[in-house]
Amino acid sequence: MPHEIDDVTEPWGVKVELVQMKSVEIPPSMRRAMAQAADALREKRARLINAEAELDAAERRAAAVIIQNPSGLELRLHADRPRGRRRTEHHDHRHDA
Repeated sequence: MPHEIDDVTEPWGVKVELVQMKSVEIPPSMRRAMAQAADALREKRARLINAEAELDAAERRAAAVIIQNPSGLELRLHADRPRGRRRTEHHDHRHDA
């Protein structure tokens, strides 16, 4: 910005050393637009935080799930594997004794 001012004032022999803004009033419509943008950003961040928390909780629940089915096989879900590549382990309790 200083160069732009110099370009305009130099032909007149004027050197601007300081430009100071004392009072700036933002129009109400601009304030509303700025507030809406800030609200949208806060809402987006909140949704991301909630989604991450839900995913973490689902993975923790999946890691803790043990299902006993009627055949005596125990099904354990492992959440420590990458998404989409979960593997189940079957353990037959009938042969443990």
